[in-house]
Amino acid sequence: MLKKRLLWTVVIVLAVAGAVTGHIDRASEQQAEDALKNALVTFAVARTLNGVISAAQGTEVALEPGGVGVVLSVGQILDPINDLIERFSAVMLIAASSLGLQMLLLNITSWWGVSGFLIAAAGAFLIVIWAPRSAAASYAGPALRLLLILLFVRFAVPVHRAH
Repeated sequence: MLKKRLLWTVVIVLAVAGAVTGHIDRASEQQAEDALKNALVTFAVARTLNGVISAAQGTEVALEPGGVGVVLSVGQILDPINDLIERFSAVMLIAASSLGLQMLLLNITSWWGVSGFLIAAAGAFLIVIWAPRSAAASYAGPALRLLLILLFVRFAVPVHRAH
């Protein structure tokens, strides 16, 4: 039982240290910023290419072989490519929006208040597991659940972005 309490103590201290130092937050914020920049540049390139192809689609060639007038719309061959690029740009817009939302969540979860709640819950759980059994036995389960929820809230986005 002592080994289990020591293991919980080490894990909690490491988690709180990770929350307070912000190393995980900085790494994931940098990755999110880079990914957002790449997504926005890709979106801009796709929309520009879409505009160029749309302009090229209006190209018509007028021929009069043997006195008979024929108008060829050679730009219409680009229509499937144009549709594909439109869909790709829509996907890139959604990706950029998702990355922007992740950056917002990173800022919210790295706020000092969230880390403060995590520290308080970690302290409460450590007090409960190190207190004499009769006094704290009924509080161990709820304290652990609260701590795990706060750990998830605090580290779900930064750890996901770090990978």
